[in-house]
Amino acid sequence: MKICIIGYGTVGRGIVELIHRKKLDITVVGICGRNCGVYNEKGIDLSMLIKGTKGVGLDKYPHARNDIDANKMIDMRCADVYVELTPTNVIDGEPGYSFIKRILANQCHVVTSNKGPVVLYYKGLQKLALKNDVKFLYEATVGGAVPFLNMVRETLRGNKIINVCGILNGTTNYILTRMGAEGAGLEQILREAQELGIAEADPSYDVDGIDAAAKAVIIANEFFSANAGMKDVDVCGITRITPEFVSLADKNGFSVKLIAEVGRDVLRVSPRLIEKSHPLCVDGTLNALNIKVDMAREVTVVGYGAGKYETAGAVISDILSI
Repeated sequence: MKICIIGYGTVGRGIVELIHRKKLDITVVGICGRNCGVYNEKGIDLSMLIKGTKGVGLDKYPHARNDIDANKMIDMRCADVYVELTPTNVIDGEPGYSFIKRILANQCHVVTSNKGPVVLYYKGLQKLALKNDVKFLYEATVGGAVPFLNMVRETLRGNKIINVCGILNGTTNYILTRMGAEGAGLEQILREAQELGIAEADPSYDVDGIDAAAKAVIIANEFFSANAGMKDVDVCGITRITPEFVSLADKNGFSVKLIAEVGRDVLRVSPRLIEKSHPLCVDGTLNALNIKVDMAREVTVVGYGAGKYETAGAVISDILSI
Protein backbone atom coordinates (compact mmCIF):
# COMPACT_ATOMS: atom_id res chain seq x y z
CA MET A 1 0.00 0.00 0.00
CA LYS A 2 1.24 3.48 -0.90
CA ILE A 3 0.56 6.43 1.39
CA CYS A 4 1.16 10.16 1.27
CA ILE A 5 1.41 12.26 4.45
CA ILE A 6 0.09 15.83 4.50
CA GLY A 7 1.65 17.56 7.52
CA TYR A 8 4.99 16.55 9.00
CA GLY A 9 4.89 17.56 12.64
CA THR A 10 5.22 15.38 15.73
CA VAL A 11 2.57 12.85 14.69
CA GLY A 12 3.81 12.69 11.11
CA ARG A 13 7.33 11.88 12.29
CA GLY A 14 5.87 9.29 14.68
CA ILE A 15 4.06 7.55 11.83
CA VAL A 16 7.20 7.44 9.69
CA GLU A 17 9.26 6.08 12.60
CA LEU A 18 6.71 3.37 13.43
CA ILE A 19 6.37 2.23 9.81
CA HIS A 20 10.17 1.99 9.57
CA ARG A 21 10.71 0.34 12.96
CA LYS A 22 7.91 -2.21 12.57
CA LYS A 23 8.76 -2.92 8.93
CA LEU A 24 5.12 -2.50 7.95
CA ASP A 25 4.04 -3.23 4.40
CA ILE A 26 3.36 0.45 3.79
CA THR A 27 5.28 2.52 1.25
CA VAL A 28 5.52 6.24 1.95
CA VAL A 29 5.77 7.89 -1.47
CA GLY A 30 5.12 11.50 -0.50
CA ILE A 31 5.27 13.87 2.45
CA CYS A 32 4.27 17.52 2.51
CA GLY A 33 5.44 19.92 5.18
CA ARG A 34 4.47 23.54 5.61
CA ASN A 35 6.72 24.93 2.87
CA CYS A 36 8.10 21.95 0.99
CA GLY A 37 7.63 18.30 0.10
CA VAL A 38 9.41 15.03 -0.56
CA TYR A 39 8.34 12.60 -3.27
CA ASN A 40 9.61 9.30 -4.62
CA GLU A 41 7.21 7.09 -6.57
CA LYS A 42 9.20 3.98 -5.53
CA GLY A 43 9.13 4.93 -1.86
CA ILE A 44 11.02 7.41 0.31
CA ASP A 45 14.05 6.04 2.17
CA LEU A 46 12.58 6.33 5.67
CA SER A 47 15.85 5.69 7.51
CA MET A 48 17.47 8.59 5.68
CA LEU A 49 14.38 10.76 6.23
CA ILE A 50 14.28 10.06 9.98
CA LYS A 51 17.98 10.81 10.29
CA GLY A 52 17.69 13.96 8.20
CA THR A 53 14.65 15.46 9.97
CA LYS A 54 15.24 14.40 13.58
CA GLY A 55 13.99 17.21 15.77
CA VAL A 56 13.68 19.63 12.85
CA GLY A 57 11.25 20.42 10.07
CA LEU A 58 11.03 18.77 6.68
CA ASP A 59 12.71 21.81 5.12
CA LYS A 60 16.02 20.70 6.68
CA TYR A 61 15.93 17.40 4.78
CA PRO A 62 18.31 17.58 1.79
CA HIS A 63 15.86 15.92 -0.62
CA ALA A 64 12.96 18.27 0.20
CA ARG A 65 11.62 20.29 -2.74
CA ASN A 66 9.85 23.63 -2.60
CA ASP A 67 8.02 22.99 -5.89
CA ILE A 68 5.72 20.39 -4.26
CA ASP A 69 2.78 21.46 -2.11
CA ALA A 70 -0.13 19.50 -0.68
CA ASN A 71 -2.60 20.26 -3.47
CA LYS A 72 -0.09 19.26 -6.16
CA MET A 73 0.65 15.98 -4.39
CA ILE A 74 -3.05 15.28 -3.92
CA ASP A 75 -3.76 15.86 -7.61
CA MET A 76 -0.92 13.51 -8.57
CA ARG A 77 -3.03 10.67 -7.07
CA CYS A 78 0.26 9.04 -6.17
CA ALA A 79 -1.05 7.11 -3.13
CA ASP A 80 -3.81 4.72 -2.12
CA VAL A 81 -4.23 6.51 1.21
CA TYR A 82 -3.59 10.14 2.09
CA VAL A 83 -2.88 10.83 5.77
CA GLU A 84 -4.03 14.35 6.67
CA LEU A 85 -2.27 15.71 9.79
CA THR A 86 -2.57 19.49 9.63
CA PRO A 87 -3.33 21.34 12.91
CA THR A 88 -6.88 21.24 14.27
CA ASN A 89 -8.98 24.31 13.55
CA VAL A 90 -12.55 24.19 14.89
CA ILE A 91 -13.42 27.63 13.46
CA ASP A 92 -13.50 26.78 9.74
CA GLY A 93 -11.62 23.45 9.55
CA GLU A 94 -8.93 24.79 7.22
CA PRO A 95 -6.61 23.89 5.67
CA GLY A 96 -7.48 20.28 6.48
CA TYR A 97 -11.06 20.46 5.21
CA SER A 98 -10.07 21.56 1.69
CA PHE A 99 -7.34 18.91 1.54
CA ILE A 100 -9.65 16.09 2.67
CA LYS A 101 -12.43 17.14 0.31
CA ARG A 102 -9.99 17.25 -2.60
CA ILE A 103 -8.54 13.81 -1.76
CA LEU A 104 -11.96 12.16 -1.51
CA ALA A 105 -13.09 13.78 -4.75
CA ASN A 106 -9.98 12.27 -6.36
CA GLN A 107 -11.21 8.83 -5.22
CA CYS A 108 -8.46 8.21 -2.68
CA HIS A 109 -8.86 7.06 0.93
CA VAL A 110 -8.28 9.51 3.80
CA VAL A 111 -7.06 8.91 7.35
CA THR A 112 -6.82 11.93 9.65
CA SER A 113 -6.04 12.95 13.22
CA ASN A 114 -7.47 16.42 12.55
CA LYS A 115 -10.64 17.06 14.58
CA GLY A 116 -11.63 20.30 12.81
CA PRO A 117 -13.02 18.92 9.52
CA VAL A 118 -14.68 15.97 11.30
CA VAL A 119 -16.41 18.29 13.79
CA LEU A 120 -17.56 20.84 11.21
CA TYR A 121 -18.21 18.84 8.04
CA TYR A 122 -18.85 15.27 9.18
CA LYS A 123 -21.92 14.50 7.07
CA GLY A 124 -20.66 16.16 3.90
CA LEU A 125 -17.33 14.37 4.01
CA GLN A 126 -18.96 11.00 4.74
CA LYS A 127 -21.30 11.49 1.76
CA LEU A 128 -18.37 12.42 -0.48
CA ALA A 129 -16.45 9.32 0.62
CA LEU A 130 -19.49 7.11 -0.02
CA LYS A 131 -20.08 8.69 -3.44
CA ASN A 132 -16.48 7.97 -4.47
CA ASP A 133 -16.36 4.50 -2.86
CA VAL A 134 -13.45 5.34 -0.57
CA LYS A 135 -12.87 5.33 3.20
CA PHE A 136 -12.72 8.36 5.48
CA LEU A 137 -11.35 7.28 8.89
CA TYR A 138 -10.44 9.32 11.97
CA GLU A 139 -9.84 7.05 14.98
CA ALA A 140 -7.08 9.35 16.26
CA THR A 141 -9.46 12.31 16.65
CA VAL A 142 -11.12 10.89 19.79
CA GLY A 143 -8.94 9.73 22.65
CA GLY A 144 -5.64 9.29 20.81
CA ALA A 145 -4.47 5.75 21.54
CA VAL A 146 -7.83 4.76 23.08
CA PRO A 147 -9.42 2.52 20.40
CA PHE A 148 -12.88 3.96 20.96
CA LEU A 149 -14.44 4.59 17.55
CA ASN A 150 -13.34 1.32 15.98
CA MET A 151 -14.25 -0.65 19.11
CA VAL A 152 -17.81 0.66 19.05
CA ARG A 153 -18.14 0.24 15.28
CA GLU A 154 -16.75 -3.29 15.21
CA THR A 155 -16.58 -5.03 18.59
CA LEU A 156 -19.89 -3.63 19.85
CA ARG A 157 -21.64 -3.94 16.52
CA GLY A 158 -25.32 -4.78 17.01
CA ASN A 159 -25.53 -2.99 20.34
CA LYS A 160 -27.69 0.10 20.71
CA ILE A 161 -25.59 2.86 22.27
CA ILE A 162 -27.38 4.57 25.12
CA ASN A 163 -24.76 6.90 26.55
CA VAL A 164 -21.05 7.71 26.33
CA CYS A 165 -19.33 9.39 29.26
CA GLY A 166 -15.67 9.98 29.96
CA ILE A 167 -12.40 11.87 30.15
CA LEU A 168 -11.37 13.04 26.70
CA ASN A 169 -8.53 15.44 27.48
CA GLY A 170 -5.28 14.26 29.03
CA THR A 171 -3.95 17.75 29.81
CA THR A 172 -6.85 18.69 32.08
CA ASN A 173 -6.78 15.26 33.72
CA TYR A 174 -3.09 15.73 34.48
CA ILE A 175 -3.75 19.16 36.01
CA LEU A 176 -6.65 17.96 38.17
CA THR A 177 -4.66 14.90 39.30
CA ARG A 178 -1.77 17.11 40.41
CA MET A 179 -4.14 19.52 42.17
CA GLY A 180 -5.57 16.61 44.14
CA ALA A 181 -2.20 15.09 45.02
CA GLU A 182 -0.30 18.26 45.87
CA GLY A 183 -2.85 20.99 46.61
CA ALA A 184 -1.14 23.28 44.10
CA GLY A 185 -3.04 25.87 42.07
CA LEU A 186 -3.96 25.56 38.40
CA GLU A 187 -1.55 28.25 37.17
CA GLN A 188 1.48 26.67 38.83
CA ILE A 189 0.69 23.17 37.55
CA LEU A 190 -0.09 24.53 34.09
CA ARG A 191 3.34 26.21 33.86
CA GLU A 192 5.04 22.96 34.83
CA ALA A 193 2.86 21.01 32.37
CA GLN A 194 3.94 23.38 29.59
CA GLU A 195 7.60 22.83 30.50
CA LEU A 196 7.03 19.06 30.27
CA GLY A 197 5.28 19.39 26.90
CA ILE A 198 1.97 18.11 28.31
CA ALA A 199 0.23 21.47 27.84
CA GLU A 200 0.45 23.80 24.84
CA ALA A 201 1.88 27.34 25.00
CA ASP A 202 -1.74 28.50 24.68
CA PRO A 203 -3.59 26.05 26.95
CA SER A 204 -7.06 27.58 26.55
CA TYR A 205 -8.11 24.91 24.03
CA ASP A 206 -7.67 22.32 26.80
CA VAL A 207 -8.54 24.08 30.06
CA ASP A 208 -11.63 25.80 28.62
CA GLY A 209 -13.01 22.43 27.54
CA ILE A 210 -12.91 23.14 23.79
CA ASP A 211 -10.84 20.06 22.90
CA ALA A 212 -13.12 17.73 24.87
CA ALA A 213 -16.18 19.42 23.36
CA ALA A 214 -14.88 18.82 19.82
CA LYS A 215 -14.44 15.13 20.58
CA ALA A 216 -17.92 15.00 22.10
CA VAL A 217 -19.34 16.41 18.86
CA ILE A 218 -17.59 13.70 16.83
CA ILE A 219 -19.07 11.00 19.09
CA ALA A 220 -22.56 12.57 18.90
CA ASN A 221 -22.51 12.72 15.10
CA GLU A 222 -20.94 9.28 14.64
CA PHE A 223 -23.14 7.25 16.99
CA PHE A 224 -26.27 9.33 17.62
CA SER A 225 -26.79 10.92 14.16
CA ALA A 226 -26.94 14.25 15.97
CA ASN A 227 -25.80 16.65 13.22
CA ALA A 228 -24.23 18.61 16.10
CA GLY A 229 -21.71 21.43 16.08
CA MET A 230 -19.58 23.14 18.71
CA LYS A 231 -22.41 25.56 19.50
CA ASP A 232 -24.56 22.61 20.59
CA VAL A 233 -22.23 21.57 23.41
CA ASP A 234 -22.82 22.88 26.93
CA VAL A 235 -19.20 23.56 27.90
CA CYS A 236 -17.56 24.49 31.19
CA GLY A 237 -13.80 24.12 31.58
CA ILE A 238 -11.64 23.77 34.70
CA THR A 239 -10.36 27.34 35.14
CA ARG A 240 -12.59 27.97 38.16
CA ILE A 241 -11.65 24.77 39.99
CA THR A 242 -9.64 25.53 43.14
CA PRO A 243 -7.25 23.31 45.15
CA GLU A 244 -9.61 23.70 48.10
CA PHE A 245 -12.52 22.26 46.13
CA VAL A 246 -10.41 19.34 44.92
CA SER A 247 -9.19 18.70 48.48
CA LEU A 248 -12.73 18.73 49.89
CA ALA A 249 -13.83 16.27 47.22
CA ASP A 250 -10.87 14.01 48.02
CA LYS A 251 -11.75 13.93 51.73
CA ASN A 252 -15.23 12.73 50.81
CA GLY A 253 -14.05 9.94 48.51
CA PHE A 254 -14.34 11.76 45.18
CA SER A 255 -12.04 13.06 42.46
CA VAL A 256 -12.75 16.05 40.22
CA LYS A 257 -12.64 15.18 36.51
CA LEU A 258 -13.50 17.05 33.33
CA ILE A 259 -16.21 14.79 31.91
CA ALA A 260 -17.76 14.74 28.45
CA GLU A 261 -21.21 13.20 28.29
CA VAL A 262 -22.95 12.31 25.04
CA GLY A 263 -26.41 10.82 24.58
CA ARG A 264 -29.55 11.38 22.53
CA ASP A 265 -30.62 14.23 24.78
CA VAL A 266 -27.35 15.38 26.30
CA LEU A 267 -24.14 16.90 24.92
CA ARG A 268 -21.98 18.55 27.56
CA VAL A 269 -18.48 18.94 28.98
CA SER A 270 -18.04 19.97 32.60
CA PRO A 271 -16.10 19.25 35.81
CA ARG A 272 -17.80 16.45 37.74
CA LEU A 273 -17.33 14.61 41.02
CA ILE A 274 -16.39 10.98 40.32
CA GLU A 275 -16.24 8.32 43.02
CA LYS A 276 -12.68 7.08 43.48
CA SER A 277 -13.85 3.49 42.92
CA HIS A 278 -15.43 4.33 39.54
CA PRO A 279 -13.68 3.01 36.37
CA LEU A 280 -13.51 6.57 35.01
CA CYS A 281 -11.39 7.71 37.95
CA VAL A 282 -8.03 7.50 36.17
CA ASP A 283 -5.05 9.75 36.82
CA GLY A 284 -2.36 11.63 34.94
CA THR A 285 -2.70 12.02 31.18
CA LEU A 286 -4.93 8.96 30.80
CA ASN A 287 -8.27 9.13 28.99
CA ALA A 288 -11.19 6.88 29.90
CA LEU A 289 -14.54 6.26 28.23
CA ASN A 290 -17.56 4.42 29.60
CA ILE A 291 -20.01 3.21 26.98
CA LYS A 292 -23.52 2.10 27.99
CA VAL A 293 -25.21 -0.20 25.49
CA ASP A 294 -28.27 -2.40 25.49
CA MET A 295 -26.69 -5.86 25.23
CA ALA A 296 -23.17 -5.64 26.69
CA ARG A 297 -24.46 -3.18 29.33
CA GLU A 298 -21.30 -1.19 30.13
CA VAL A 299 -17.81 -1.19 28.66
CA THR A 300 -14.99 1.04 29.87
CA VAL A 301 -11.82 1.60 27.87
CA VAL A 302 -8.73 3.41 29.22
CA GLY A 303 -5.58 4.61 27.45
CA TYR A 304 -3.33 7.54 26.66
CA GLY A 305 -5.20 10.33 24.91
CA ALA A 306 -2.24 12.04 23.29
CA GLY A 307 1.42 11.61 22.46
CA LYS A 308 3.64 11.13 19.44
CA TYR A 309 3.44 7.35 19.13
CA GLU A 310 0.03 6.97 20.76
CA THR A 311 -1.65 9.17 18.14
CA ALA A 312 0.55 7.81 15.35
CA GLY A 313 -0.46 4.29 16.33
CA ALA A 314 -4.16 5.19 16.03
CA VAL A 315 -3.54 6.59 12.56
CA ILE A 316 -1.65 3.47 11.50
CA SER A 317 -4.49 1.25 12.74
CA ASP A 318 -6.83 3.08 10.33
CA ILE A 319 -4.34 2.71 7.47
CA LEU A 320 -4.04 -1.03 8.14
CA SER A 321 -7.83 -1.30 8.37
CA ILE A 322 -8.11 0.09 4.85
